[in-house]
Amino acid sequence: MKSYESSDVRNVAVVGQVGSGKTSLVEALAFEAKAISKKGSVTEGNTLSDTEAEEIAHHHSTTLAVTTLEVGGVKINLFDTPGSPDFAAEVAPALAASEMVVLTVSAADEIGPDTHRLWSLASENKLPVLLCVTKLDRENADFLATISKLRDVLSPTIDVIDIPVGQEAAFSAVTDVLFENTTRYTPDARKTEAIPDEQLPIEHHEHEHLVEDAIEEDDALMERYLEGEEPCPDTVEALLAKRVRERKVFPALCCSSTRQVGVDLLIKYLIELGPSPKPPIKEEELLAQVVKTYSDPYLGKVSLIKVFQGELKSDDTYVNLTNHSIEKLHGIYQRVGHESIPLKSAMKGDVVFVNKQASLHTSDTLGLRPDQSPLPPLNLPLPTYKVVVTTPNKNDDEKLFGALLKIAEEEPVLLVGREERSHRITCQGIGDSHIANVLEKVQRRTKISATFDQPEIEYLETITKSASAEGKHKKQSGGHGQYGVVNLTIEPLPRGEGFRFVDEVVGGAIPKNFIPAVEKGVLEAMESGGPNGYPIVDILVRVIDGKYHPVDSSEMSFKLAGALALKNAVSLAEPVVLEPVAEVVVHVPSRFQGDVLGDLSSKRAQVLGTENLDGDLVAISALVPESEMSGYTIQLRSITGGRGTFQEKRHGYQILTTNKRP
Repeated sequence: MKSYESSDVRNVAVVGQVGSGKTSLVEALAFEAKAISKKGSVTEGNTLSDTEAEEIAHHHSTTLAVTTLEVGGVKINLFDTPGSPDFAAEVAPALAASEMVVLTVSAADEIGPDTHRLWSLASENKLPVLLCVTKLDRENADFLATISKLRDVLSPTIDVIDIPVGQEAAFSAVTDVLFENTTRYTPDARKTEAIPDEQLPIEHHEHEHLVEDAIEEDDALMERYLEGEEPCPDTVEALLAKRVRERKVFPALCCSSTRQVGVDLLIKYLIELGPSPKPPIKEEELLAQVVKTYSDPYLGKVSLIKVFQGELKSDDTYVNLTNHSIEKLHGIYQRVGHESIPLKSAMKGDVVFVNKQASLHTSDTLGLRPDQSPLPPLNLPLPTYKVVVTTPNKNDDEKLFGALLKIAEEEPVLLVGREERSHRITCQGIGDSHIANVLEKVQRRTKISATFDQPEIEYLETITKSASAEGKHKKQSGGHGQYGVVNLTIEPLPRGEGFRFVDEVVGGAIPKNFIPAVEKGVLEAMESGGPNGYPIVDILVRVIDGKYHPVDSSEMSFKLAGALALKNAVSLAEPVVLEPVAEVVVHVPSRFQGDVLGDLSSKRAQVLGTENLDGDLVAISALVPESEMSGYTIQLRSITGGRGTFQEKRHGYQILTTNKRP
């Protein structure tokens, strides 16, 4: 495959809610471009995009897939993305590497919240959007009703480029609204013909809508048009392309991926209306970024790289500007159909794969000189869904931990760690389906089965008043016995102070060499927990007196006596449970503000304030008990239709006052 100039490259992110036909559309586009000789099927598990065993088993995408087409001297890189919000981290690199979005919308299904979410993501990334209305050969499919809804909920400047001829099973032709002709599709041929009479009224209406939106900013042309002069289609198309690239008009096309109806027009308008990457600047130095990392059972680590400026050459050596390592490439390639095609170089705007670069990670930037500035890291969603992961066989724990860390290299939004107290494995991801998918991968790769559950809440205990107590350890069993008596006083400390220990023993009641043992016993008793079993914090311990025996006393005796004295004193000091509190910032569209505030109120939240942000967003700041945040990722998604996000961090502890006992 030759290297393409930037002007001849189209990078297109294909997005849409689950079941809207993204993968089938990519299959149809590849077939139309003759990249494959036979279309695969999602249900049969043989598509270009869905190659992971989990994708094939569940019949939906979970990983970003890239397919390259060559059509009439233009290279089209298609980024097929998952539709589920649990796999939103796979959409982010596609948007970062693309200059245009194709948003698939099924004419046979309701427009769900994920369509709104993906539309907003395209807007946030300032990417032009072309809408593709799919599944028009299905029962109850209604193109015009779908377009009407899209104009209501997304944008009034969604302009129809083509309209279907025939409905449901009778869908077999497409009318081009711009050039005003109809293409009829049969298994053996395609024929251009006049627009059917019954379709003329709607075609004229949509044609006027399209032309007026396209020429709106050309005053002279608009004046002539209003006087009855029809502009030529090529002029309208050129103006339309400019408006599309400025995100002022959003073209909509129709197709059937199974029948291959309208797919050729979609390719045509992707090329003619879609923007190419910005042209190179003379003597521009290379900057390329890893936008996605894969693990291949045969090739090992595979990196997907977007060339943002300059030229990336095969077998050259580059500087990793992110971690300062030196990267010697061993070939670059692209995937066309089912084949990997080697390249000598990739120009600005193109995307390529490289293999076996162990030190390359997602978001890393490649350059020529170490003093170049790296590109900003990808804007990935925050992993806010936290679970603990366990396996029935404890001997598999370390192997499971290692397997999860390996997957985390492929998925930067997967955070792997351990609980501080129990040392159980923890994972943070985007949602429950994301975590379940990760564990399926682990089982496939390592044969280790694992399950996940909510993590334990790290409750603590403290005291609310001072108290004194004695601890006596005495044991006689022949020979040397064990003897130690400790008298101590405890006092509450301010929240977060932890622990202070003061030796106030006088007169040698406890020899100085046994005082460290007393402190150790106190600390162990605090760690083992108060009356509710949670570690004790924020106390001052004063050792004031004691007794010892010159023969039977030992470090162990005083350690045990110190622990017993502490427990006795805590029981008298009105102990309370402390619950961890998170500082939470929620970002939502303003129309959801009331619902989110109401939900936070039900979670015993202390709302700190709200702030209006750009784009009709509101930031809500609150302190929320961590026990109430369990599963909040999924709850917020439900409240806001996937439009809300949040961040949280540990704020501190407060006394647990609710009747919900931990």
